[in-house]
Amino acid sequence: MERPRLVEILEIEEEGPFYKSLRFRDEKISGAYPGQFVMVWLPGIDEIPMAVAEIGEMSSITAERVGEATEELHKLSVGAKMGVRGPYGNGFHLPRDRNNLLFVGGGTGTIPLFPAVKKALNEQKKVSLVQGARRGDLLIYESKFESMPLKYHKCTDDGSRDYHGYASDRAEELINQGDYDLILGCGPELMLSKLAKIAEQNDIDSQMSLERYMKCGIGICGSCVIGEGLRVCKEGPVFDGSVLLGIKDFGRFRREESGKRVYYSNNL
Repeated sequence: MERPRLVEILEIEEEGPFYKSLRFRDEKISGAYPGQFVMVWLPGIDEIPMAVAEIGEMSSITAERVGEATEELHKLSVGAKMGVRGPYGNGFHLPRDRNNLLFVGGGTGTIPLFPAVKKALNEQKKVSLVQGARRGDLLIYESKFESMPLKYHKCTDDGSRDYHGYASDRAEELINQGDYDLILGCGPELMLSKLAKIAEQNDIDSQMSLERYMKCGIGICGSCVIGEGLRVCKEGPVFDGSVLLGIKDFGRFRREESGKRVYYSNNL
């Protein structure tokens, strides 16, 4: 297994009341594909998978403060060090003949979409983004998206920003009105399941980034296996929507650290 590389945190940016972006330099991560992830090591605390939020000479991760490891990430200051290994997994692909793209992000699922959106814009593709969150202050990168040349649709469960409702519902409305040729999504699994089905019904290619519990990040331990042996850390986290629709786990259940199944409540 690859050993973690120590990197120094060079910049920290507040991305709202609950998110922080930590920027650093790492040669391997500078060549990552949008949608890939890294394993972030905090000695004595944990090692966790994190989406690569920015790619280039200066790369970054964006952490939501939700648990012990991310709480520690939020405590780090400029000059502190953390361990990283990767990038790992299968990222988003932007074919040359797909030029009208719809991105759909729910919650922290917007983080791995962020570099894909920037790449699509750099390639002069037409981009629409539907972003959903429980409330307005959880819309990560809101001001950054507002400054980009894209069609930006905000959705909140509580109606505090723009569309009152789920991102998947707003996306369905846009798909019925538009002529998209690729849908890219990341967020709650029920949202992804709905998007993949809508894409299939409308004969549109789709790519969905899936989340599962991960330990090793390199396809050895099997903790993130779905369906008949597909590993989210290796064959994913980005899958073609058509592949996911053929997997019995997808949209039905995930597994806890112990391996116990946790079934989704179908409320979308």
